[in-house]
Amino acid sequence: MDDMELEKAIKSTGKACFVKYYELFRDPTRSNGDLVELLMRQERYAEQASWTRVSLSRKIIRSGNGPKILREILQSDKLDDDIINKAKELLRKYPV
Repeated sequence: MDDMELEKAIKSTGKACFVKYYELFRDPTRSNGDLVELLMRQERYAEQASWTRVSLSRKIIRSGNGPKILREILQSDKLDDDIINKAKELLRKYPV
């Protein structure tokens, strides 16, 4: 993924969603369909929006850009502290 694709993907996914569900998105034992159902149930996202979030989040992670996005999230002043703190925790756990 180039930087432009990456920026578009994280905007479509949402930084808070990416952080909140990061470990599930990176878990290969979880199917896309199960994650879509989870997002629809817990976040009340529409089905198509959920598919977009799941597929783009997984694409970011598969491309090796998960930590890069987490580091960018740490610089955000628009996200709640709990999301920033979770991003820090995830970076410690998954630095690369």
